[in-house]
Amino acid sequence: MRKDCKGMRYSLRKKSLRISPLFVFSLLVFSIGPLSLLSSNYKFEGVFQKPDGDERFFLVGQFIPYNPNILAINCNEDAPIECAHWWPNGSFFTQAALHPSKNQKFDFVWIESNGAEFEIVKKLLDVLQKTSAIYTSTHFINQENHFSNLRSLLELSGFTLLSHWYWEGEKGNAIFLKREIFDAAMRTLNCSPNASNFSNYPSIYNLKRFFRKVKQKPKDHSFDQIDFIYMINLDERPEKFSLAAGGLELYGISPYRFSAVNGWKLSLEAIQQLGVKFPSGTLKEKFLGSIYHEIDGAKYRSNQIIQEDGGTYFSIGLSQGAIGIVLSHLSVLQDAYDSGYQMIWVMEDDVEAVDNPRQIPGLIRNLDSVDPDWDILFTDTDTKDTQGNHVPCRALAARPNFCIETLDDFLQRFYSVSSDLSRIGMRYGAYSMIVRRSGMEKILNYFKSYGIFLPYDMDFWLVPNIKMYSVNKDIVSHAAGAPTDNNLPHYLEKNS
Repeated sequence: MRKDCKGMRYSLRKKSLRISPLFVFSLLVFSIGPLSLLSSNYKFEGVFQKPDGDERFFLVGQFIPYNPNILAINCNEDAPIECAHWWPNGSFFTQAALHPSKNQKFDFVWIESNGAEFEIVKKLLDVLQKTSAIYTSTHFINQENHFSNLRSLLELSGFTLLSHWYWEGEKGNAIFLKREIFDAAMRTLNCSPNASNFSNYPSIYNLKRFFRKVKQKPKDHSFDQIDFIYMINLDERPEKFSLAAGGLELYGISPYRFSAVNGWKLSLEAIQQLGVKFPSGTLKEKFLGSIYHEIDGAKYRSNQIIQEDGGTYFSIGLSQGAIGIVLSHLSVLQDAYDSGYQMIWVMEDDVEAVDNPRQIPGLIRNLDSVDPDWDILFTDTDTKDTQGNHVPCRALAARPNFCIETLDDFLQRFYSVSSDLSRIGMRYGAYSMIVRRSGMEKILNYFKSYGIFLPYDMDFWLVPNIKMYSVNKDIVSHAAGAPTDNNLPHYLEKNS
């Protein structure tokens, strides 16, 4: 890769196959929170706060195609290499490549300046009409608010501020998005459903052909009240199963190792049959989604406004790993349903016992007396972040082919039913779930009708009439900081 940045156009695509940087869905869902301040005058304004340094390009990448045309203004000699890291299928241009007579389109504009951002943007207004995202330096010079002028100009030109990190009174960096894209992203990630903008569009999704089947299962994986215990585990991660299952064996609980569907090994043909297609006239509003492409055997995810063009879409940033998680859970439910089980315990391989799990059968009996028609009982109170802090789910992501109930409808389902159990309306995390046969049937019918779109733990509780409960203190829960292959196949790094 040449480092000359003087008016050259570069192809950023690399010859070697690679997996492009993938979006961590939870980054967008959970990222509004405290920023680790570098100094007392380091400030933030906008929506997505956490990305710092090079990770800001990772954030930009969620709102532009996988193969963007990139225009860099006044950037240093390493800019082509930086862009090639994040967008190996993109094309890189510098200001000398601009031609007044050409109808040029740049998906992403990167501006580095020492206080002249406003003047640069004024000269680029025609170019920016077709631009999706801008990453620019910002300055506050001689007590003049240069950034305020820059922001006003960009807002008048159809952009909205996404994020701005800055040292008060000095300088910073900001990301702006085309307003149409910003609005579609916010509508998608923080959904407020109503009858006018959503409708149910069921179809027939032949998901079952992609389910992992079990030919024979030993019979020593049951538990009091529970017909069978499953633990979902990738073949590439035997150490995770050994650790999680070993901790439960101390209590005489023996989960069956269910070989997970590895989403990273799914073909493009399979991915295109698993997601959602939107027939003409079905979308009443604009939403942001992800669509997959394949080039020279490598798959790339492109995030864009969903089109009724026959393409297969997923929720924004849904990784191949996350698709595999959905298929793994559905495979377990199908196997259990076909086996005639009335109640199963489904775990992922990153759980740990934080209290004695042998109390669970008694809790099941208590729940039976409270609500004989319950569907799911979680063995912990909520999901956790990497530090072990609980992360409540109190937001909806859009599923444009399904009419979701309102947030208030879900929130009204939170209440205590006993000293040990609570009714819940929504939650992140599907690490440890006890599922009755009624729950298996409801979830399987839902996904077979509406396809795979959202992450599993943001989707199964959208199922109509699903009745979910949780324990009031963690018993078997997520092991904070456990390695994951959801957003990248980190198992490839084990032997590298």
